[in-house]
Amino acid sequence: MKEQAITKLSNLLRQENRAEDLWNLLTQLRPFFNLILKARTVKIVCGIIDAVAKIPGSSALQISLPKEMVKWTHAEKRIFLRKQVEARLAALLMQNKEYLEAFNLLSGLIKEVRRLDDKLLLVDIDLLENEAPLFLEESS
Repeated sequence: MKEQAITKLSNLLRQENRAEDLWNLLTQLRPFFNLILKARTVKIVCGIIDAVAKIPGSSALQISLPKEMVKWTHAEKRIFLRKQVEARLAALLMQNKEYLEAFNLLSGLIKEVRRLDDKLLLVDIDLLENEAPLFLEESS
């Protein structure tokens, strides 16, 4: 029930283009994430990051929010969530034409995800990694 309310609130904030409020929501939810299943935490966090990514004119926040969440997940030792957020961060970096940083993130991420044996995330990362040369060709 609470997860549904969070999803509805994040959708409302996205529709109103309130990226800063989405950031604040994600920050305020951190204690709540300790109470729910880790899979639900992944769903909520990635949903909010995706919501911010859909807000026009929020490109700086689109990059800084996942970076902040990566720091938090590292401190909280949430490995699976960190990998999911890093994959989204790499995709956002590529959209913002920060190809070198995205490629460096992906190359380290793919090794760690192979160890975790998360095949679905591995496919997503592999697709992103294969898109990188295409983006590099477009930029030159």
